[in-house]
Amino acid sequence: MKKKLFVSILFIGIVCSCKREPDYSKTLQEYYDFGLPKIERKWSYDELEGSAKLLGRLKEKDSLPLPKLNSKKSGKYFKRIISALPRLANGDSLSYKRKTRDFFFFQKIIKRLVLVYGTTEKEQEYYSNELIELNKLTLEEVANMTLLYYDTIEQESVDYADQLENSSGQFQRSVLTVLEASLQNHESHIKYKSDDKIKLARAFSENIAKIWHLIDIDSKEKILAQVASIAEQNEIGKVQSIYSDFLETIESKDR
Repeated sequence: MKKKLFVSILFIGIVCSCKREPDYSKTLQEYYDFGLPKIERKWSYDELEGSAKLLGRLKEKDSLPLPKLNSKKSGKYFKRIISALPRLANGDSLSYKRKTRDFFFFQKIIKRLVLVYGTTEKEQEYYSNELIELNKLTLEEVANMTLLYYDTIEQESVDYADQLENSSGQFQRSVLTVLEASLQNHESHIKYKSDDKIKLARAFSENIAKIWHLIDIDSKEKILAQVASIAEQNEIGKVQSIYSDFLETIESKDR
């Protein structure tokens, strides 16, 4: 009886180990040896930008060496990179111009990290968690920046408000570019994991619902066309459901 029980436990252990995802990332010490800053201290913006460049060089030397979100070896490093990014916050003392500079820097680093982490199907599958995390952060910050932009138009001096209002068309096009790119991540040829695509759908719905009243009509029409297509045709049922609910939510906002 004990022998049969041991065999059963051993079999379960083998099956579970086979399902465990591979982790080709490095240890913290290996990242330090390559020149990346230590996670215990505050990083400057130069160090953050330098880290993104170094990760690109590390990837040129190895196939899948980048920090992973849920890795026992490197998860702390990925989270440190994320926490080092400048984020928009309500109620702080930073000026609008400073927040704008920080937002542009955030965008610059995120774009670099997305390119470093994955463009091929193999990379999209392996770095699915990390790439979706970067996409979710982007949606959050774009929503926050949109709220800040239009709040500033209402609250700043007349001259400064006029300057922002005159460039709102360009701002709307920039927002639309980000939102369209996010929705395109639901296409079947993009090899992110189903669970991660569901997380992205939730992040899109939650953040864009907050700023829907600030998006112009032309942008709304383009976004709605993409969302409706996903709600009807996406291969993941839960993604369809999330975007169907989103359509109902924004329909009530537009009444």
